[in-house]
Amino acid sequence: MKILFVIRSTKHFHYHKSIVRALCSRGYKVCVLFDKRFSKEASLNRVEAYKKEIASDFAYGWAISTDSLRKRILTYSRDLLSYTRYLKDKDLAKLEVFKEDWRIHLPIFVRLFLKLPLAKFLVCSAPVVFFLSLMERVFPPDKSAVFDILKRSPDLVISSPVDMRGSSVDLEYLKAASKLKISTALQVLSWDNLTVRGLIHVIPDLFFVWNKYQFQEAIKYHGIPKENIRIVGAPVFDGWFSDLKPSISRVEFCSRYNLNSSAPIITYLGSSRNIVWNETWLVKSLREALDKSSDERLKNAQIIFRPHPGNFKHYKDMDLKKVIVLPKEGALPDEDSSLQLFYDTLYNSTVIIGVNTSGSIDAMIAGKPCVALIVPEYQKSHSDTLHFRQLLDRNILYLIKNVDEFPSVFLDILNGKDIYKENRQRFIKDFVRPLGLDKIAGEAVANEIGKFLNNKLTKL
Repeated sequence: MKILFVIRSTKHFHYHKSIVRALCSRGYKVCVLFDKRFSKEASLNRVEAYKKEIASDFAYGWAISTDSLRKRILTYSRDLLSYTRYLKDKDLAKLEVFKEDWRIHLPIFVRLFLKLPLAKFLVCSAPVVFFLSLMERVFPPDKSAVFDILKRSPDLVISSPVDMRGSSVDLEYLKAASKLKISTALQVLSWDNLTVRGLIHVIPDLFFVWNKYQFQEAIKYHGIPKENIRIVGAPVFDGWFSDLKPSISRVEFCSRYNLNSSAPIITYLGSSRNIVWNETWLVKSLREALDKSSDERLKNAQIIFRPHPGNFKHYKDMDLKKVIVLPKEGALPDEDSSLQLFYDTLYNSTVIIGVNTSGSIDAMIAGKPCVALIVPEYQKSHSDTLHFRQLLDRNILYLIKNVDEFPSVFLDILNGKDIYKENRQRFIKDFVRPLGLDKIAGEAVANEIGKFLNNKLTKL
């Protein structure tokens, strides 16, 4: 059987690697397509490297994408409809950072209109919402996507993430496959995709979510029928459950990066740009708080600042005492080497700290205590967000309101007092691998696809 996997960007491929591996191992003929507009051609080398790594013959390349008046109109209507959810839903209305991010990317004539009195009330009215939704149903699918799908004749089209700004091929191919009566599936990309991104404009036959929380979000915020939803775990974290071990000793690691192997290491996980634009001042304040401590262990503690891969330019020249930036240009843990570096960094760290990043989940899987900086300056982009509240409400993070509160927390952890360890372990079982710690999420997706296609065949 043929599976066509359409992904918005090559940088998203690592979120789905374990799914591709599982499908190929079952004998499916898999073809992965990307939107060239949102990808870097050189990054296809990583896809090729993975193909060689798993010794599989899956195909990959660029999806067909054409510009047209139809596409521009539909993009505007989709993005405006997605924006209205931030105006109507009381939970999402609090997400000022993300609401503004959607607004500023709307067409200029729409932004000007929204400044008029009662304009926001009007766009949220039932007739306007109905009209915007009707456009999705009335407008035909993209002809180039239809042609490409017919040429490839897949048994199932799986897309991801389909809910980001601006129409991309992942959504266009999903819509085209649905119109062609070809089986469709959607894989949730990340922990925040169902709350701080756009709407799901085309309902797939199968909707793969990480856990019971995303199950409810899919129903509440996107109207996905519950019978379409499958809980599979988080494929993006599958790599962390492989047999990871330190690649070098602590002495070698510290020597390589000019660190003191006898002093504690703190890893600061940087945030994306829409969460915190520049965290240099926080890192500097953290360093100063440690230096003021009367405990020599805290004074000698070193900080590894790990920038977010989409927000690293501010930190290339960061020059602070006992602080290093690693890696300098950020890196997703999307290859064996980058995953190993991330693991080695966490392994040699005593504690992990940051504002709001999914990297804290990576750290918890690696067994490390995590501290969340709930500073007032960034409240709207962390503690007010629905996905981050799922961490805050579980008693798995040490919460501090400013860096001056960190030394006492750090001291407790250095002294072996880790009060949230069991909570973190329960969280990983519940949030990341709800089917069981030994159940690979990518395998679960492949199993569900297999059952669905087999059931479809028996009904013919």
